[in-house]
Amino acid sequence: MRHSNSASAIALLASGFFASGASADITAMEVWENIQALGKSYGEQITGTVSQSGDVLTISDATLTHETPDATATGSFGQIILTELPNGTVEITLPTEFPFTMAMTPETGEKIDVPMVVNQSGLKAIVSGTADDSVYDYSADQLGFAIIGMTVEGEEIPVNANFAMMAVSGNYEVSNGEMRALKSSGKVDKLLLDVGAEFPEENGSFAAKFEIEDMVSKSSGMMPLEANPQGNLAEDLAGGMAVDALLTYGASNYSFDFDAPDGKGTVKGGAENGSFSVTLADASFDYGIKSFGSHLTLTSTQLPIPALAATMESSAFNLKMPVAKTDAPTDIGLVTQINGLALNEDVWALFDPTAILPRDPATLLVDLSGKARWLFEITNPEAMADITTAPGEIESLDINGIELSVAGASLTGDGAFTFDNSGTGEMGGMPKPAGTLNLQLNGGNGLMDKLVEMGLLPQEQVMGFRMMLGLFARPGEGDDALVSEITMTEDGQVLANGQRLR
Repeated sequence: MRHSNSASAIALLASGFFASGASADITAMEVWENIQALGKSYGEQITGTVSQSGDVLTISDATLTHETPDATATGSFGQIILTELPNGTVEITLPTEFPFTMAMTPETGEKIDVPMVVNQSGLKAIVSGTADDSVYDYSADQLGFAIIGMTVEGEEIPVNANFAMMAVSGNYEVSNGEMRALKSSGKVDKLLLDVGAEFPEENGSFAAKFEIEDMVSKSSGMMPLEANPQGNLAEDLAGGMAVDALLTYGASNYSFDFDAPDGKGTVKGGAENGSFSVTLADASFDYGIKSFGSHLTLTSTQLPIPALAATMESSAFNLKMPVAKTDAPTDIGLVTQINGLALNEDVWALFDPTAILPRDPATLLVDLSGKARWLFEITNPEAMADITTAPGEIESLDINGIELSVAGASLTGDGAFTFDNSGTGEMGGMPKPAGTLNLQLNGGNGLMDKLVEMGLLPQEQVMGFRMMLGLFARPGEGDDALVSEITMTEDGQVLANGQRLR
C-alpha cells in the first residue's frame, strides 16, 4: 500500500496563489527549496537548472519524477519563474500547459503508458510567510489535463479523456518544525470529465461524462520531515503521519453510452449532494461516504422493458479499522445504510404485473462497532508474505442496529458479542463468540403468502420455512410479528429464546 501522490507537488506548482495580507519575507530560492523538499517527502524528485537575475528566479528544464517499483510518473514543466514582490511574497509563473506521462510496469500484467497534457488558464500564484511557515494561496479559471491516447504492451488504444476544474480557489499551508504540518482548503465551482474510446476490432465504443458542482475541501495533516515514501504505511504512522480530510459536493450528474455488437444503451444518473471523508492517525483508518437524492436510469436494447430506473433518498458507508500492528485492540466499525430505494413500475411489472406486492421504498441498515487488532503489519508485504496464522484478532462486536425493509416486511435487530481468541474452543481454532442477538420480523408471513399467490414460492416450501422459524422465533406484539433472542454462551451453548439448540 503506497500513499505517495504525484499530484501533491503539482498542486503546489500548478495551483494559483493570492498574497496574504501583511506577511514576513520569503525569498524565491526558499520557495523553490520548499517545493523540492515537500515533493521529496512524497517520493518525488523536482529538478531544474536554476538562475537568478535580481528579484527573478528562473528554473529551466524543470521536471517532476515519481517512481515506484511498478510505475513511473514524469512531468516536464519547461520553465518555472519565481518573482519576489515588493510586499515580501513570491509569485509563481507556470506554462499554460506541459506534458505528463504515466508508465505502469507491474511485475505481472500488461505494461501501460498514458501520455497526457496538464493545462491551466488564469492561474495566479503567490507564496507568503517564511521558509518554515509558508502559505500558498491560489486561484485559476481552469485547471485540468487531457489524455491523448494510451498504449498497452506497445499497442495503441484509441482512448481520449479531458478533465477540468473550473473556477478554482483555495490555500495550502506548510509549517516545518519537528514535524511537517500541512493544512489546505479549496473550492471548485464545477468539475468536468469526458472519456471516450473506440474499439474497431470489436466494433464497439463507449463514452462517459461526469459533472460535479460546488466542491469544497478541507484537510490537515502531519508528516515526518524525513518520511520514507518507499516505506510502508505503518512506518510513516509510527513516525507521526496523520491525515484528516473532508470533501463535500453539490449536484452531480453522469452518463455512459455504450455500443457493442450485442447491443447498445445508456446509463444516466446523479445525486443532489454528498461528501467523502478520510482520517488516518494513530494506526487507525476511518473512511466515509454520504450521498443524498440519488437517481439512475438504464436503457438498453437488451432490456425487456423500456427503462430500468431507481431513486434513493440517501445512502452512507463508513469503515473504521486499524492499519498497523498494535499491542491492544482498537476501535473498528462498519456502517452501510440505504434509505428510500425505489424502482420504477416497469421493473416491478416484470415479476408482479398485478401489483400484489407493496411498492414501498426499501431500507437497509448494518451498523457494527467493536474492538480488534492486527498481529502483523498488514501494509508491509514482506511481513504478510509468510504468515501461517490468522493475521488479526477480534475482541468484541456490537451490533448497534440491523434493518431490512422491503415489500411490506421488515427485519430489525441488535446485539453484542465478545470473542475468545485462545483457539481452544469448539470452533476449530476460530474466535469463539459469546453474546446475544435480538431479532424481530414484522410482516414476514404476509410477504410469504403474497409470494405464494404470485407463484414465486411453492406452498410446501413456505410451510417448511415456517416450521423452521418456529424453532428460533416466538410471536411478538402485533398480528404478524416474530421475535427471537439467539444467545451463545462461553461454554459453547446456543440458545433460542431460552431453549437450548446446541
